[in-house]
Amino acid sequence: MVVEIDGRSITPPGRQGRMLLAYQIANRSRALRRDELLEVLWESKPPSNPEAGLNTVVSRLRRELGTDVLPPGELSLRLPEDAWVDVEVIAERTQQTLQALKDRRPEEAVELAAEALELLDAKFLPGLEASWIDRRRRELDEVGLSLRRASVEARLQLGGEELEPAARTARELIERAPYRESGHRLLMEVLDARGDVAEATLVYDRLRRLLLDELGKAPDPAITELNARLLEGGRRERASAAPAPAVSAASDVEVPLPPLLHSLGDDGFVGREQATARLWRRWEQVSIKPRVAVLTGEPGIGKTRLAACFSRRVHAGGGTVLYGRCHEDRLTSQPFVEALGHYAGARDLARELPEVAQQLWRYVPAIRHLLRGAEPSEPSRAPQDRHALFEAVAAVLRHAAESRPLLLVFDDLHWADGATFELLLHQVGAVTPSRCMFLVTSRDAAEPGNGRTESLEARLGALRHEADMDHIGIEGLDERETATLVHVRSEVARSEGFTRGLWRRTRGNPLFIEEMLPLVGDEQEPDLGRLGVPEAVEHAIIRRLDHLSDRSRTALGRASVIGPEFTLSVLAAVLGWSEDETLDEVEELIRYGLVVEVPDKRERFAFSHALVRETQYGCLIQSRRARIHKAVALDLGWRPPSSRTTSTRRGRAWRRATRRSTRWRPPRTPRAVPPTHRLPPTTTARSSCCAPPEPARTRSATG
Repeated sequence: MVVEIDGRSITPPGRQGRMLLAYQIANRSRALRRDELLEVLWESKPPSNPEAGLNTVVSRLRRELGTDVLPPGELSLRLPEDAWVDVEVIAERTQQTLQALKDRRPEEAVELAAEALELLDAKFLPGLEASWIDRRRRELDEVGLSLRRASVEARLQLGGEELEPAARTARELIERAPYRESGHRLLMEVLDARGDVAEATLVYDRLRRLLLDELGKAPDPAITELNARLLEGGRRERASAAPAPAVSAASDVEVPLPPLLHSLGDDGFVGREQATARLWRRWEQVSIKPRVAVLTGEPGIGKTRLAACFSRRVHAGGGTVLYGRCHEDRLTSQPFVEALGHYAGARDLARELPEVAQQLWRYVPAIRHLLRGAEPSEPSRAPQDRHALFEAVAAVLRHAAESRPLLLVFDDLHWADGATFELLLHQVGAVTPSRCMFLVTSRDAAEPGNGRTESLEARLGALRHEADMDHIGIEGLDERETATLVHVRSEVARSEGFTRGLWRRTRGNPLFIEEMLPLVGDEQEPDLGRLGVPEAVEHAIIRRLDHLSDRSRTALGRASVIGPEFTLSVLAAVLGWSEDETLDEVEELIRYGLVVEVPDKRERFAFSHALVRETQYGCLIQSRRARIHKAVALDLGWRPPSSRTTSTRRGRAWRRATRRSTRWRPPRTPRAVPPTHRLPPTTTARSSCCAPPEPARTRSATG
């Protein structure tokens, strides 16, 4: 990696400095978050204090680059608008090549493709290895294939002496991607143009045998028809014989799949057949009216993974896919900034949509480096017009859907602020007429502390009003699917009893399952109860708990001591609140997806996951737990009744608790119990109301 600023060579400090700077440059069109930079620097073995480590690397890098490039308090670079970055030049030359080919400027297309391919000859970030680098290398490989295809097409248009290098490039395409039929088809067309019809048919025969032997499929009809025409003695009619009809600027230009959707592979993707089928039916129905599909579910349930798998299928079928994600820091319009940046990186919007590009230049500074040539000659003094921005975004989406159907993935709607949701709502109604589908993902429960005023139901209602919407709820994997996922992810054969226990403990949440498996190790029949909560799951749960109000957190803490299930009356007694006050907080916990109502049982509730209860219980210090245990015991059975009615009510509560015994026995009778008020001889001091979490031996609300 070579970095120069004003003629001065920059040497990033150490491997981590090079890694961080490379990631910042490669993602300079968007805001970067601390958590993603921590993952970039330490994918597998973070230090004891990664936050401090990141601060050190950023400070050293800031000293090298200067505060103009990396301002204090920021993580993203502010490179000058004329900054030269090789991967950006490759992307720019690629879109220029494709545009020149469409405009029938083959000589220019050949030169531009050669320039980009020369830059691609160098390996991306040699000496550095990371998962994001591997993904970017695969993306650049795809770009190289697109450039070589364009080069062959351009040389075919030129003919004559250009046919020989066209044949070499086509053979290189086949060598790099032997199972892709486009390289074989182009080579057949080049050989046909040279008069080598027999050799062209041999190319088809080799392709047919390869696909049948390796993939069990026949070549596509288009290349089969070409071979039949050659066998009949027909010759390929050269496109240069007559001028080509005018085509739309957006026709036949393939936009690469967004990196994140490309990186989430199909390995370990289990189940979801019904949800995938519903999505595909929606996609097949896309016409001039936009359609919306909304995937909802709890954190870790696999919404983004499902969206990625579906997106790859759409892209492989010839559709255009754009992606944008809302972030927890709620940057306004960030999903559309990401989607527009990806599309602008593959197209020449300054040429194809000059007026729209000028609007984007003004309103979306983060993608200005992708809109070279769109800058207005004079800065506008008019105030920013939100409607103009909304219409500019809609114009780009309509442009993207002109020749290919468009899928826009809008991830993590629950983090979207009001302005971002209004922008989404406008696009759903404004892209008509066009072949466009919006795929939205959201958590099905409110997110604590996100400052959002509208409920999910209100937002779904607004979307449904604008377009034909399908709401698809994503549930946990069933027991069979859990066993399949365990088989895929585990190197050790697991028994049916183990997978059943894991399913009950995680409720089929794929993230929780995958995080639990490393804790098991090679044990054949591990005790799930003693494994605790995986660090990643605990961190995710604690992040949610930290946003709760003090009263809700207090209620959740008391409930975690009572047991996997609890009644409203017991929780109110332990808290010392009225039942109405307690119910207000329980409703809040239900809204956040931490607690659920037990079906067919009035005023009885359960934790949504055993792991949620364990995490909350673990957040309490030992002294606090002891005091709550004492309060539970005193309020349920060890306080002298003031009336016969009260005694009867508490007796029923105590019997209900003892029926859900976890066989946990305190080491001795608490000292706080007066001798005259000890439990009746027939009642043992064991109860789920006072039991610490032992998920392997307790029954959850759904168990």
